Amino acid sequence: MAARDLNSSRTGSTRIRFLVASLSFTLALGLAEVCARLLDLPPRPLAPLSDGPRYRLSASPVLRYEYVPNQEGGTSGRFSINSDGFRDIEHVVAKTQGVTRIMVLGDSITAGNGIEDPENVFTRVLDELLTARGASCEVFNLGVGGYQTLQEVEALRLHGLAYKPDLVMIAFCINDFDLASDGGVWESLARRNEGFDVARWRSVTRSWLGPILRASRLAFFAYHRLSPHLEQPPSQMDYITEILKWRTPVEAGLDLLVELRAEHGFEALVVLIPAFDRPFEEYAFGKLHDAVAELAGERGVDVLDLREDFAALDEDARVFGSDGIHPNVRGHRALAEILAQRLDLP
Repeated sequence: MAARDLNSSRTGSTRIRFLVASLSFTLALGLAEVCARLLDLPPRPLAPLSDGPRYRLSASPVLRYEYVPNQEGGTSGRFSINSDGFRDIEHVVAKTQGVTRIMVLGDSITAGNGIEDPENVFTRVLDELLTARGASCEVFNLGVGGYQTLQEVEALRLHGLAYKPDLVMIAFCINDFDLASDGGVWESLARRNEGFDVARWRSVTRSWLGPILRASRLAFFAYHRLSPHLEQPPSQMDYITEILKWRTPVEAGLDLLVELRAEHGFEALVVLIPAFDRPFEEYAFGKLHDAVAELAGERGVDVLDLREDFAALDEDARVFGSDGIHPNVRGHRALAEILAQRLDLP
């Protein structure tokens, strides 16, 4: 009887310790969540635009998805997509003699996610600034939200080369090495596409983890800080082996860029856009900039690192950003002004 009472007492103590530990852990997570929200830790979830773009699966296994062409931006027209499938004005294919065509490749920064008026996106501002100073230029925007470097250059190959660009700029973002940076767009499209083998391609980060990332700022912060160091999910293996051929998206994209440059004779430039998450003196992605510069240099591609240019305008990068990564209207204007000054154009 005494032994039974002793066992019951031990079981009760174990349950109490478990409950206390669980409660403590829950309270610690809750406190951390409150701190993450109060401190507004970057990166911050970007509020979706009203009348945002519609996507579709792409016939290209490299692109995987794309904007639906010829779509109006709802009642506001804020995210209209042209006939080529980009958030840009319509361009005439025939090239006017003496005009320098600048084609900007990129992701959601270049597409202007978070910028309601497309005239405030840096590509449009750059076109305006260059025209105002008398340069005969035409700036194209081939940015698509979530694209990494290889997808960006593939968009050039499929849609941009017909316009015979003179200068191709890759607007590099700090997450361009990441294969899972499209915010779940591709997975969502795949789920709705009849006959598509979703199980084969399903990404953990866009299934059970997705709702957690949307609900918790702490989880969102931790994932985006750790994701560059995490192993890619199994769903990406076919893309890694068959498309990337074990290269990073940046290496594969630069390789394709060099190939297209040799064939079509345009100039190429990688523009390194800094993160806007902290004062520049505390900048955390310098090694990433160096790595991209080295990869581009090995392939004979020029690099323009804009970190010091932005720092010269304001020592706190946060004044240029909306969520730590995407520029706000001031950031887009500054980016265009810096490029207008730094580009060596006739």
